[in-house]
Amino acid sequence: MVAVSAWVTGGPLQARLHTQDAERIDDLRSIYRAVSSFSREQGRLPATLEECNTNPGTFIRTLNDAVTGRPYGYHITGDNTFTLAATFALPSRGTDSGRDYSDPKREGFWRHGAGSHTFAIDLGARSGKAAD
Repeated sequence: MVAVSAWVTGGPLQARLHTQDAERIDDLRSIYRAVSSFSREQGRLPATLEECNTNPGTFIRTLNDAVTGRPYGYHITGDNTFTLAATFALPSRGTDSGRDYSDPKREGFWRHGAGSHTFAIDLGARSGKAAD
């Protein structure tokens, strides 16, 4: 019975990797909120994520992946568009239900595969889309 349970859930290593990936998503959500607030306040995107940290209202607690120490990716792609990127140990849990996940405020927006993943965000439309 224990062996079946470990096989179904993936065991302690899988659980730890899922927890680390969930922390990465929490960090990216925090970065998204800070960049969005900065954009509303300043009328532009920050040139770097560090620029958000010049204002207590847009401060980003974590700029680097806690496991790898590497900085999260941030790249401006237009006046109101940017990407956020991270490297994940495992694919997101669950299945795609065919819903529209174009809004970063929705849980499904942050779905990802294993490995490097980039999330494209459009603040002009106040939505975004995931891109590999």
